Amino acid sequence: MRRLPKFISLPAAEGDLFVRAAFLIGAIRVGLWLLPSRAVLRALARQGQRAPIHRGPAREYRSSCGRMPVERLAWAIRAAARYVPAATCLTQAIALQWLLVWSGYAPRIHIGVRKGAKARFEAHAWVECNDQVVIGGAEPHDYLTLAAW
Repeated sequence: MRRLPKFISLPAAEGDLFVRAAFLIGAIRVGLWLLPSRAVLRALARQGQRAPIHRGPAREYRSSCGRMPVERLAWAIRAAARYVPAATCLTQAIALQWLLVWSGYAPRIHIGVRKGAKARFEAHAWVECNDQVVIGGAEPHDYLTLAAW
């Protein structure tokens, strides 16, 4: 119950962004459960082609809800992912990439693998924008990149 007052105290633009992020993550998660990942990525790519191109400082989000730094977009994805079951790193990366593309940026999703504890295969997805990891933590450098787009 402590989260509701926290949500209500957010500025309107951030509350709107959080709700959009939660809806986007939920839709992507359901899509990944029901469809092949390629189909989900193609559908999002089609939507991204209709994305507006924004002019302005490289690290700002412009929309009807005002300006937000890229870090706030990543915050919204991470915060909303806590409420969506099985919102994996891939789900979050796809959602953030879509949000960044729609906001006029050129992010890249990376998918990598490594041999983890007890020689187990591990995979991870992360997003880079302006040559900085935006979501996916500091550990991406431990992974061998298999794909980036």
